Amino acid sequence: MSAILHPGSGRLSGGIQHRTRVSNRGLGARVRSAAVFAVCMTGFTFLLQQTFSFAGMLMIENSRRVAQTAEARAAAASKGTQDLRLELARMQRADSIDRWATVNGFVPSYAVEHEPSQPE
Repeated sequence: MSAILHPGSGRLSGGIQHRTRVSNRGLGARVRSAAVFAVCMTGFTFLLQQTFSFAGMLMIENSRRVAQTAEARAAAASKGTQDLRLELARMQRADSIDRWATVNGFVPSYAVEHEPSQPE
């Protein structure tokens, strides 16, 4: 004869009583469990928030440094452009052109004396 459990009876057929395990967790245990879960989730959320906040601050600091570098490069380029303009203006002055022509052996056409050709 096999032991057959009848639903809801808690007894096996054949007269042997089957003991069912009843959860003795009372309300206090469930509240403690819920409180532990809430504390763990709160801690996890806090750590996650702090981590993302720190990552955001790092990104902001990095962008600030990049902006400072870009501003410094723009200022250097602007100064270089200004220096080139001043140098070009200096080179375009008449006395500068005359000095360059003299150094390189050029003679202005109005200063050349026309000598008559000697017939041979």
